[in-house]
Amino acid sequence: MLKKTVKHIFIIGCITKLLGILYFFDLPKAYAKFDEKRLYVTNVVLPAGMAALRAHFEGTSIKDAIIQAIFGGYIMQESLKKAAKIEKKSAWYAWETKLMFNLGASLCESAGLEKFTFKMDIGPIWLIGEDNKFKFKYGINGVIAPIFQLSDGSKFDYKQSLKYGTFVFKRKSHSNGHLYGSDALAYSTANTFVTNPQGNHSGHELIHTYQYRRNNLYPVQISDFWPEFTTKYFKEDKWVDDTGWFMNWALQCGWAHWRDKDKDFDIPLEEEAYYMEKYKRNWNIE
Repeated sequence: MLKKTVKHIFIIGCITKLLGILYFFDLPKAYAKFDEKRLYVTNVVLPAGMAALRAHFEGTSIKDAIIQAIFGGYIMQESLKKAAKIEKKSAWYAWETKLMFNLGASLCESAGLEKFTFKMDIGPIWLIGEDNKFKFKYGINGVIAPIFQLSDGSKFDYKQSLKYGTFVFKRKSHSNGHLYGSDALAYSTANTFVTNPQGNHSGHELIHTYQYRRNNLYPVQISDFWPEFTTKYFKEDKWVDDTGWFMNWALQCGWAHWRDKDKDFDIPLEEEAYYMEKYKRNWNIE
């Protein structure tokens, strides 16, 4: 009973964070709302707190779990910095960055557990490595997102997809840079993103796909509220419940609508991505 109660309290805390009840939401520009402190809180402090809670209930070392999560969170954070300028780099650089981020996320996810499990999303497929064995599973959100992009008129870009390690789509743009059928220069949905044929703004959108992976660290997947979701409709031996991104994004968009904010600039997912571009410009990260 205590375990269930604490889990619900943590979920409520996550929802409170996602709704944006923090001081920085009323600043005028999106990238100005995100600072270095919040970068560490998002990528290091929160995963460490989750690891400590997990270790407490699993009966493992809380100290070791926190250290592992801090290390993994720092790797995630550094990977985000590298991703911001990734469109100017090679495929080797892109895959190195993706592997780094997924290693960091896996360290955070496994902190407090008896064994380490490596998880990496590659388009709609998740690579799962544990007990010296590798297997593949489908991601629920990961499968739906590419179907949505194709139905929306975007075309699959196999070259960019191979470079970035996730599904990338393309569509022509107007003279002002906005993509046909959209008022955006580029946009993403969970683990996929759409750009013009030149791949402009890929770094910004790739950061959103990394956020999709990071959202799996927290108990905000649909199955956390509705356990039959993965036992009845999506078998756990074949599917990964990666719906945390959708839950996160929907809550943040709901908050934006409620507060008359812009979901394309004022929600935390966007603030972080814009901040990483500012970080790249100001400090010339290599």
